Amino acid sequence: MDVHDYQKPRRSYADAVGTMDRFIGELRVILERHGILPNARVVLTSDHGERLEEPHAVPGRPAHGGNPSFNEVLRIPLIVRPSLFADTSAPLRSDEIFTKILEVAGVAPRLPPPTLRPGELYLSESAYWTFRTEDWKLSLPRDGSDHLLFDLNDDDRELINVADERPDVADRLTQRLESLGYLDESNVSGRS
Repeated sequence: MDVHDYQKPRRSYADAVGTMDRFIGELRVILERHGILPNARVVLTSDHGERLEEPHAVPGRPAHGGNPSFNEVLRIPLIVRPSLFADTSAPLRSDEIFTKILEVAGVAPRLPPPTLRPGELYLSESAYWTFRTEDWKLSLPRDGSDHLLFDLNDDDRELINVADERPDVADRLTQRLESLGYLDESNVSGRS
């Protein structure tokens, strides 16, 4: 199901979410009525979050357009009953959720093992390459303008670009992207 399927002209996003919520409730009743729910594994998630006009160090696209992908776009709901994960506080990537669901279903994943370390996330957008670790987020504009660096421990709202104060971190994260093959020298030349 996709909430956007229910967002008809002249209906707000909130109305569409309400419709979606109602249908999920109806699905739960059907599963209970047929005795399926007690042995079912239920996963409720999304492909992205939504921006709701939060301020940031640079403007980005509204809603879920990213560019760059601010934290509210990356933080998505994940409800699993019963739980699939031992550490429910650790951030997960979509491929990790997909692989875990296949594992529980007894299906061998067809994806190659990820080259990213736990806690790392790479996003390729039309205007930015973004790389996040547990502590930092680096966004490299594709137009060659100055990159953005956010200290997620002190500034999880991404209001303060600390690239000028922490060039060592920006360089380390850029080198990590290059080592993964996501960037080459032509992608990052001219950056400060």
